[in-house]
This record gives sequence, C-alpha cells and structure tokens, in this order.
Amino acid sequence: ASGGKTEIYQYGLYYDPQNGHSPTTTNCGMLYIVKLCDNRLFMMDGGHILQCSVEALTGLYDFLHRITGKAPGEKIEIACWFVTHAHDDHLAMCIRLTRTYPGEFDIQRILFNFPSYTVCRRGYAEEPFRLRETLREFYPGAMCLKPHHGMKFTLADTEFEVYYTHEDVIRADNVTEYPFRDFNCTSTVLKMTADGGSVMWLGDTNLEAEAHIVKTMPKEMWKADVVQVAHHCFNHLSTLYPWIGAPYAMLPNSYFGGHTPENLSKLADVEACLKSPDCIWYEEKTTGFVFEGGEYRVILEEDRVGGEHDGIGLYGTYNERILE
Repeated sequence: ASGGKTEIYQYGLYYDPQNGHSPTTTNCGMLYIVKLCDNRLFMMDGGHILQCSVEALTGLYDFLHRITGKAPGEKIEIACWFVTHAHDDHLAMCIRLTRTYPGEFDIQRILFNFPSYTVCRRGYAEEPFRLRETLREFYPGAMCLKPHHGMKFTLADTEFEVYYTHEDVIRADNVTEYPFRDFNCTSTVLKMTADGGSVMWLGDTNLEAEAHIVKTMPKEMWKADVVQVAHHCFNHLSTLYPWIGAPYAMLPNSYFGGHTPENLSKLADVEACLKSPDCIWYEEKTTGFVFEGGEYRVILEEDRVGGEHDGIGLYGTYNERILE
C-alpha cells in the first residue's frame, strides 16, 4: 500500500505499566525500523533486555519478514543498523535478534560512534562489548562505520546527515576527557529525509548536548517534519524542540510514561508544535508511517507482541541474574 515509498516503523516494546522498573520490566528502550524503497532495512537501536522475551523476539522476527515479504530462511537485507549510543536499553534486541537468527540476516553496515571506554566509562554496560563480539562471530563482512558531524550518506533514495556526535564537545587540549556529566549526551543525532519529509532522530539527547548545539549550530537547519522525542520524555529540550518545530512526533515510551506529572512539562514543548494533539504516537504499540502529500500518514497500527520478561539473556539462555 506504500507505493514504493520509504516506510518508517515505531516498533512496539513493553514498558512498565507504572513508568518504573521491576525485575521483569523497564520504562525505557527504543527500536525503530525504516524500510527503504529497495526493500532493505535501516534498523535503529534495539530496546532493553527486559523487552526481549522469546515472545517479543519471535514477534520482531515475524514482523521483519512480513514487511519485507521474505519467507523464513530467506535472508533479510539490513542496509545499516544504527545505534544511537552505548546504553543497554538501546542495544539488547540488536544483539539478541542477530545472534538467534544469524543465517537469516545480511547485515551490510553497522553505524555507531561510542566514546572510548577509557575516556567515558560511566554509563557503559556489557552490551556494547557483546555487540562487537556478535559482529566478529556472525557478521565479519559487515562494514563498521563511525559517523562524524557533517557526514552525509544515502541508502536507496533516503538521505541521512549527522548533526551531532559526542566528539563535538571533546576539547583539542584534552582528548582523554569527556566533559559532559550525562552519558546520554553521547547520542548521535541524525536527520533523515525521504519522500519530501524529514525525521530528526535524537536518541537520548539531553540538556548538555542541547546547550552545545544552541551555541554552535544555526537554528534554521534543525527544522524537521517529525521528531523522535528524546530520552523517553525524561528531560526538557526547551530550545531544541521549538527549533525543530515538528508537526508530528514519535515517543519511545508508553502513553502513561509520557503523561506522568513529572513528564508533562517536558512533553509540552513537543506538543506545542504538533499539527494536532493526535499527531504524536507512543511505542507501546507498533505504528507504521509514510510521507505522502506533505503529511505523515499512518499505514499500520498493531498491538505490541510480548510482555514482561521471561529471564532469557542476550545469548538465548536462561539468566537468573535478570530476574534477581
């Protein structure tokens, strides 16, 4: 039904019903899928291990086959898997999926710019190292690319431009220190343009990165049609959201998580730009979109697959530590 257009999917994840954490739930994590016009995929991030039950993993596997029209056993081409930053709630499904079905994916590129562990070890979990291990073991032919500010690339007819990386704030006189307190500000910011529309992918961008961007970049270049609400709606971006001015928004959290009393003021700057109050979508369900006639049009809405975690770890074996 998309007519060969680029399709964008906010893929449903399970969030804690009280916007908190439990031994089997979390309130963060995000996973986006872009189906390019040539039927290859641009994958983004991958959720928390607590969102990666066997049921959820199987649901994602089936969904990828369905949107690409590939039969089970037929390789799905992943033109690029982009990881915004090295927090565990953005990596687990990438590792879990590709280790569980290694023969069914052709990963052509993986794109990330993580700070060195020796420079910025706070915030690191095991997942970044497991990602590298997975690539070496199962996908040795995948190109590992490191994005830098200003880099542009095109996949099929979809264009991407790197707007910010953690390197932007490293001082030339002290390259061994990351000067920001918040590891979320190591998120790579990417602008995507397809079919006459644009999406600003913010990852978990936070206040320190926003302050740097406002001081060093022109406002005009930030305008976009769609914004991925940063950091699961946990922080303000009171300058950047108006700069982006997006009439449509996607929020990687549940509706409840975006509307708790402490998060309402953080969401207000996003909502002030929306075309209507209904033009924001939450990741507790799967929603697909295309750009068409100047609109961000919904082409699919489905219930999330998978609930609370079942204790299965990154490598597909039962892990009691997850449920401690």
